[in-house]
Amino acid sequence: MALHPPTIHFHIVLVVNSIFIPLYYIISKIWGGDPRFITSRRDKRYSSLLLRLDAITYYGTFLGIIALVISGVTGFLDVGGFTTVHAFTRAEYLAFKISIGILAFQVYAGILFIRWRVGEDLWNYRGYRTLYILLALVGAGLITAISLYGGKMVYGPSILDPLLDILKSLGIPLP
Repeated sequence: MALHPPTIHFHIVLVVNSIFIPLYYIISKIWGGDPRFITSRRDKRYSSLLLRLDAITYYGTFLGIIALVISGVTGFLDVGGFTTVHAFTRAEYLAFKISIGILAFQVYAGILFIRWRVGEDLWNYRGYRTLYILLALVGAGLITAISLYGGKMVYGPSILDPLLDILKSLGIPLP
């Protein structure tokens, strides 16, 4: 019985949710919003809603990291673990997915650490805010790459193959 298919979606949803508050911040900033949009107390209801969304993002990212580990372990076990990894027909994709998964874990752990260390005032500090947004974007890209190569392992060609060709032409070593 395959364990990986039922677990692959949870980490995608939960860790990629860490980008919603940063995206909202960017959109708010472009439209001339208050840079302290989460902790501003001018509109109590608006501020309270955003603080709740920030908390949902924080705890969702925490659960997403746990789901990422579970999904990685179940995926590794489904291909035979250590016994058949080298004989696996698309071993280069599997090795790449494992490497990117470890990197994604570190990126999302960094996001959690920043948010835990600074708290809800994160959005009042330009450096922390910028680092959080960059890590969230990188993390979303890594999760997309993991999903892309998982799909290539199962289904073959992908709609993102032209993007992969462009990245490879730039010298980025991708399988």
